[in-house]
Parts: sequence; C-alpha cells; structure tokens
Amino acid sequence: MIPTSVIVLVILISTSILLIVFSLISYSIHKGMTNDGFRETCIGTFKDFVYEFNRADMKASKTFNGSYFSEDRTSIFHASIIKFNGKKMQMKTVFDWVFVSMYMKGYKRRNKVEQKQWNR
Repeated sequence: MIPTSVIVLVILISTSILLIVFSLISYSIHKGMTNDGFRETCIGTFKDFVYEFNRADMKASKTFNGSYFSEDRTSIFHASIIKFNGKKMQMKTVFDWVFVSMYMKGYKRRNKVEQKQWNR
C-alpha cells in the first residue's frame, strides 16, 4: 500500500506542473498577441502595468467579459492585449503576466464590475 504522504506529494507536484504549464501557455499567447508587427511595443513589469492602468481612464466593456477600454480606444485590456496611449505593453516575465491576470480578476471583484454574461 502506498503511504498517504507519497500520494499527497504526487498530487502537489502534479498540480504545480499543471499551473506552470498553463501559465506558460497564457504568457506565450500574450506575447504572440503583442508581437503581431505592431510598431510601438514596450516591455513592462507588473508595477508598470498597475501605474499605467490606474492612470488610464478605462471602463469595463459591456460586451466582452474581463475587458476594459478607454473612450477613444487608445488604452485597452482585452484578449491578452495590453495597450496604453496607443502603445502595446508586453509583460517582461511570465510572473508579471500571472500577477497582471490575478490583479485584473481582483480588480473586477473589488470594484464590483458588472459585465454582460453570455447565455450558455
């Protein structure tokens, strides 16, 4: 019989590997969306993102869940694309991207943002 501690260890390691793989996939999608030939792309950290996001006057989209747009569409957070004042921002590391994703989910909860839910 396999000891319980070994089973717990295997579950923890498996979960950690899955989290790392999903984070890397999400980050590679983000990098692909910001490296599409757009001329003005800058590299930023989580701290840079929070600073720029708080400066931008962005409102939650009524159509796209989890997306934010400025009135003139020069600043957006949509589908792994981050853009402030017409320049795309690419996160420097996978950790920055994970922190941005968690920040935006928390932002939605903290500010009680209501967005349209699609009927499924």
